[in-house]
Amino acid sequence: MTRRDGSTAKKPRKARTKKAPAAAPPPPPPPETPPDVPDEDDGLRCPECNCAHSYVLETRPITGKRNRRRRECRYCGRRFTTTEK
Repeated sequence: MTRRDGSTAKKPRKARTKKAPAAAPPPPPPPETPPDVPDEDDGLRCPECNCAHSYVLETRPITGKRNRRRRECRYCGRRFTTTEK
């Protein structure tokens, strides 16, 4: 193929290089403190670690319309009892 300037040499092609795949960001470090809840929820907290997340293991009715609940903290595993209306 002839160019406008009359030369017939071809331009050397740029070598195609594959881009290395982007490295995935490292996972976040495990929390050193128990998970927290927003400020508007000042509800039940674990007496050991102050975590607001717990499982209810057992519920028993007591006098009147009250319930006694046995709970376990999801963060530290401590068990505690609550009395609720």
